[in-house]
Amino acid sequence: MQGAIRGFLSNGSVVKNAVLQRISLVNPLFQPAVLSRFQSVTSPRMEEHGFESTTIADILKAKGKSADGSWLWCTTKDTVYDAVKSMTHHNVGALVVVNSEEDKSIAGIVTERDYLRKIIVQGKSSKTTKVGEIMTEENKLITVGPGTKVLQAMQLMTDKRIRHIPVIDERGMIGMVSIGDVVRAVVSEHRQELERLNAFIHGGFGLKLRSGNMVGFPGYDISSREFHNFASVFSGIILCVIVYKLTGLFSLRCFKGYGKLTKAQKIEWNNRGISTAHAIVVAIASFYLVVLSDLFKEDSGDGLIVNRSSTLSNTVMGISIGYFLTDLGMIFWLFPALGGLEYVIHHGLSMFSIILSLASGQAQMYILMVLFSESTTPFVNLRWYLDTAGQKNSTLYIFNGVALFLGWLVARILLFIYFFIHMSTHFNEVKTIFPLGFYSLLAVAPVLAAMNLFWFWKIAKGLIKTLSKARHSQ
Repeated sequence: MQGAIRGFLSNGSVVKNAVLQRISLVNPLFQPAVLSRFQSVTSPRMEEHGFESTTIADILKAKGKSADGSWLWCTTKDTVYDAVKSMTHHNVGALVVVNSEEDKSIAGIVTERDYLRKIIVQGKSSKTTKVGEIMTEENKLITVGPGTKVLQAMQLMTDKRIRHIPVIDERGMIGMVSIGDVVRAVVSEHRQELERLNAFIHGGFGLKLRSGNMVGFPGYDISSREFHNFASVFSGIILCVIVYKLTGLFSLRCFKGYGKLTKAQKIEWNNRGISTAHAIVVAIASFYLVVLSDLFKEDSGDGLIVNRSSTLSNTVMGISIGYFLTDLGMIFWLFPALGGLEYVIHHGLSMFSIILSLASGQAQMYILMVLFSESTTPFVNLRWYLDTAGQKNSTLYIFNGVALFLGWLVARILLFIYFFIHMSTHFNEVKTIFPLGFYSLLAVAPVLAAMNLFWFWKIAKGLIKTLSKARHSQ
């Protein structure tokens, strides 16, 4: 508890009043409490204040007169047994001690520590010992006033190693606060401060961080995780547009034949720049997440593998959704110039599966395996580039064809075999995936595998044809 308090104190001055002075705040008036033998506390939400402005009076006002027994009193002539019984009954750790029921002037305070140190340890009887014999006397009490700042009270209680502190004004004892009351007030103050800062920064609209880690829009709340996912998708779309433009600019400068291409060829040229960039990024990220990191390791102890995800994996999937949306849009726009029905099916099924995985946080390992298979895309695109540039008979075209064949074999055939083996050996986990995700995983993966086999057959035929042609030309 002491460490937690010091943490609050050390970080409490991070946000300065210089920003908050622009926000209109209301200082609640303190209403004096009347000392009652069973007066108690709950904490309705405290009125909002500026940072470090909450006082002990505000805590007392928030405590009210409910019945949880946050502070109580006994007399000096009560037995320790009765005092401890009252503490236990009301679930508190201290009682104010008054001289008598008629004269409620404060005489001291008795706590659980007093009972342990002066009764239990010394072997005395709690039923015969009076409270006045073990209490901390009034002249030794550490007290605060109603105007004391909460952070000052916290510092005082931490330094003096006490958990309860009486509140005194000119009329005498008006209440008591515990370290729990103070910590709750500081936590509430920090939370409210964060809300006000966000409201001020964003002008009361747009993005606003709320309690519960929410990002708010007028009339609609989404979690920060959902906001991150949407931002990743949007970023993927923006990155596609940027790469499309940059591909055209660099190609115009570095490839003399680019200017001679038709408009349709230039669009496909630039579009393949997008798919190449996406393939490189997601392949590297997927390899890191699945193979190099501990995220999906069997012995990492982070729960079921199918339920594991991370900020990086969510980001990769969001960017991929943005890419597939952009590419599908261009395919439909120029259909069938950029790809026929098989591309629409491939992109549609892939995007559907990624959306389900990203939204649920489940089966991300399997989705990342599929995304790693995009590592063959640069070879496919390079073949098209060379063909369009009239380099179909070049040595580079032949080497690229061999690399494409081997890459496809590893990333889209052997990897999918491992994919299905892993699913079968972890089927008890796979069955825990939510129904739509579970059946999609079972249905989509075989369809993609079948398409990969079909394309592999075409690649193999093309490679054989190219190698045969090269041999005859020699």
